[in-house]
Amino acid sequence: MIPVVLIVVITVVDILVPADVHLGPLLVIASAITASFAGPLLTGVIGALAVAAQAFIGWHFGVLFSRNVMVHVLALAVLSSLIVFFCVVRTRHRRQPAQVRSVAEAAQHVPLWPLPDRPGPLQVACLYLVDKDEAQIGGDLYPAPPPLGIGLGPADHTLDLSSFEAGDTASELRSWNRM
Repeated sequence: MIPVVLIVVITVVDILVPADVHLGPLLVIASAITASFAGPLLTGVIGALAVAAQAFIGWHFGVLFSRNVMVHVLALAVLSSLIVFFCVVRTRHRRQPAQVRSVAEAAQHVPLWPLPDRPGPLQVACLYLVDKDEAQIGGDLYPAPPPLGIGLGPADHTLDLSSFEAGDTASELRSWNRM
């Protein structure tokens, strides 16, 4: 795993270079890279490993409780926490469209039963057209009969459901059917 390798390499190189060269702050790269492909839990674990590595570097040089090392450890902990927070937000935002799509798809499939081919002596035909590619909510077009309900041949009226507000759909449809 690349983030763990980065933590190990940065820690080892920081220990091997002269004491006046500080590479510990680069450990935040591990958390940032992890957030690009993993969830908040793994990102948090990698962040905690990075903070532990920074503390180990300070302990190795015998300056763990110096002001400089404490600031580095605290800053790395804060940055790792922020990365985890943004990872949580990203995960929630990714779930929302999937939930909306599933609800919209269920809502569209429930009331849209196919019309019977012959309701009594009449023959009925219906064509479903989607207004936009991969539309899931609104924008559905249905050929509809003229307002008087008398139609010979193809339907010459179209009912555009995308123009209705959610609360007004039923009343609009009722008033449209009374025409």
